[in-house]
Amino acid sequence: MVKIIGIAGTAKNTGKTTTTTALIEEINKRGMNIGITSIGYDGEEIDNVTGLPKPRIRLRQGTLVAISEKCLKTSSAEIKIIEKTNLITPLGKIIVGKIVEDGLVVLAGPNKSRDLKTINCILKEKNCNFIIVDGALNRLAPMVETHGIILATGAARNHDINLLARETKAIINIFELNKIDKALKDVKSIVLQTRNKGIKRLNSTSLITKETASEIINYYNQTDKVEFVYIPGIVSAEILEEFIDKTAKIIRGTTIVLTDPIKLLVSGNPIHINNLIEKVRTLGGDFAVTKNIPVLCVTINPFYPAYRFNHETYFPDYVDADMLKRTMEKYIDIPVINVVKEGAEKIFSIIKQGG
Repeated sequence: MVKIIGIAGTAKNTGKTTTTTALIEEINKRGMNIGITSIGYDGEEIDNVTGLPKPRIRLRQGTLVAISEKCLKTSSAEIKIIEKTNLITPLGKIIVGKIVEDGLVVLAGPNKSRDLKTINCILKEKNCNFIIVDGALNRLAPMVETHGIILATGAARNHDINLLARETKAIINIFELNKIDKALKDVKSIVLQTRNKGIKRLNSTSLITKETASEIINYYNQTDKVEFVYIPGIVSAEILEEFIDKTAKIIRGTTIVLTDPIKLLVSGNPIHINNLIEKVRTLGGDFAVTKNIPVLCVTINPFYPAYRFNHETYFPDYVDADMLKRTMEKYIDIPVINVVKEGAEKIFSIIKQGG
């Protein structure tokens, strides 16, 4: 089976590129055919906010890439175009190319889920047996097309190690929502079902407006107990909170079903969203998804760019790496890896075992 693995950074400078390059090297050791793309932009030489140098992405001969046309001009690797697609990005159409001479590559690829699905199919047709999708927490939506993600986080996200660990735990909790096998794959709008199997369909796809929340609440007040609310689109944390507050006395027994956890995660602060999930559970309701996206492991980076006010420049600084790992391991139950110290062999093993 072809492995399609996303690597998502929780912020800039949290170690995503370091994790990506280490994993690529580990896959290269095993002689596997790699395809790589990005749903964001990665591989640049200098951080455009801090002015500090960034780790680069160096690819070996034979690796396939799916990148925008302008990335060809900014990559030092020699890339032979083997397929031109009609997928359009702000940096031009996406091409699929083969590295014919080792070098550095700038990655920017599909930014929509359906486009990433197309790219994954093309890379599989070109005999890739390991596809890496570079991404970020604020651009997670296309990651629904992966088999699992590696979360890269670190002090650049938050210097407060305990708060960083709590947030990471919250993110993982959201990704670990229970999966249910309801036949809702082709349902394109919000659907409510009562225990007596009464069905109410709304015109809205997402829960992002007060009007949609009111429509759902009105149905609650007019009918028997609602067994589940299926929301195929994005859920706003603000509107969700209002909905929970107004249904607190009647939400018991209701499961709020989403297509995937990303629909919830993209809408706000992970700790706040996780608190809302726990509140619903306390009230006797629950959340579930129709598709799981497992978080396979967490990689950590003690580095963060600190600001010198007297010089108006950034300089590299670090939290205690061992303390960061110990604290993270205290909060979460999946492997925590410092890639710089430990390499990527353990990550590859985790993916091979079931990611």
